[in-house]
Amino acid sequence: QVDAAGRLACMLHLARYTGRRVNAICQLRADDVFLTKDTAARALAAAGMDEGLADHKPHGAIRWSESHDKLGFLELTAISAPARAALERYLRKMPRLGAAPLFPDLKHSTQPITRAAADHLLRAAEERAGLPKFDRGLWHPYRRAWASSRKHLPDVDVAKGGGWRDLATMKASYQQADPATTLKAIENEPARPNEGPQVQRSSDGSTT
Repeated sequence: QVDAAGRLACMLHLARYTGRRVNAICQLRADDVFLTKDTAARALAAAGMDEGLADHKPHGAIRWSESHDKLGFLELTAISAPARAALERYLRKMPRLGAAPLFPDLKHSTQPITRAAADHLLRAAEERAGLPKFDRGLWHPYRRAWASSRKHLPDVDVAKGGGWRDLATMKASYQQADPATTLKAIENEPARPNEGPQVQRSSDGSTT
């Protein structure tokens, strides 16, 4: 309702299903989105990467430009089925081609939406929906949710998928403990084969 063009809805999906920073999402161009394996393969080849990696991008991919990465890295990352569906819905409503901004400023269509404008839309949507503000940020909670929901997966793969270069930063600032997984950590006491936990009494009468 606050953004009839559908930009906010799609940006929220990308924040939730890619784990990427809102600044990087704002700066996406139409030609950064590849919704087939073949177009992803061509993009990989154009970037000097192995075309065979397209086999691991069954739902398509997004190219995250080095010019909008904190450390200047270019990545072409697989997207999930929900992210692809959101992109398809948005592009049906608002077709974009070539180097045009994927999420344009509606007053200046050749320019991407600004971070300030994206923040304004999200705040307006939260207010209209009657939702309380997230703690510790506006867009960052989606990035934290993405990282935290993947704690059971190898750190290097989670970091690669979400665009982190530093595992320590991802784990300290984005992955959060939750009661369910904390309980699993507490209860996960490996037993010896065919044995339960062992209690031994030492010569001084204490137990171990």
